Order: sequence, then C-alpha cells, then structure tokens
Amino acid sequence: MKIGNGVWKATVVYSKHNSELGRYITHIYADGKYAGAWEFTVVDALKLTYPSVAYLSSGFYDLTVEGISSNVTTVRFPTWTERNGQDDLENPWIEGERITSTSWRIRIPYHKHNKETGVYNTHIYSYDAYGNSRGVGGLTVEVRN
Repeated sequence: MKIGNGVWKATVVYSKHNSELGRYITHIYADGKYAGAWEFTVVDALKLTYPSVAYLSSGFYDLTVEGISSNVTTVRFPTWTERNGQDDLENPWIEGERITSTSWRIRIPYHKHNKETGVYNTHIYSYDAYGNSRGVGGLTVEVRN
C-alpha cells in the first residue's frame, strides 16, 4: 500500500505463516526488480501472572498477560473447570480488559463455574483488526476451599 511519495507499506499476516516463532525474511521488489530485504524475528515475550492456588472464599482470581502485540484489539480467555469437562465454559468466551497497550487482565469469578473446587483451565486468544486470531497461551489454577 502506498503511504507517501516513494514510501510503501505491507502487512505480513502472522497467522498465514502458521503463527511460527523465529526468523522471517521478506524480499522487496519494485517494478519487478529486487530492491532489498527486511529481516525480523518473532519471539514469545509473554508473561502470565496468576495464582497457582486460589481459594473459594475470595470469590474470584485475577490473571494478567503481558507482552501481547499492541495491534491486538481483543483478548479472550475461555475458562472451564476439569470437573464435568467444559460444561461451565462461557460462550462467547470472556473478553479481557486492556490495562496497557500490551497488557490485558481478566477476573475469573467462581459463581460462573458452579463454585467448584479443583483445576480451572484458561486458554488465551488474541485477535487483531485484520481478523487474525492466535492462541497465545494457557494455564491452570487449583481452586481450594
């Protein structure tokens, strides 16, 4: 896409490359002639903050994910308990709250999961304005009485 005199922009859609981490090289052609290359590395810089053990008496637990790309528009956190499979999975999946340009937070209330004890599973999916989605992580929390 042309954005100015002699200035062009292209978007590399990460999900069309199997969302693989590592080194990417893009060759650039202008008027059918090789004009150069651009190289970049995609790394996993996610930091998850959550309790490994939580207690029903608190009513909920929070989890935070840092290192999400700033072009992400939505992060969803499907969460369910191991007891009875995914019978308590909310649909649509819970949407997180953006707290900085690259950090998102979600509060998991126990009442939406039948106030069950045991293992709670959460997966994390990011979505951008281009319609790309990516599974970015997952975690478990043990909930006790």
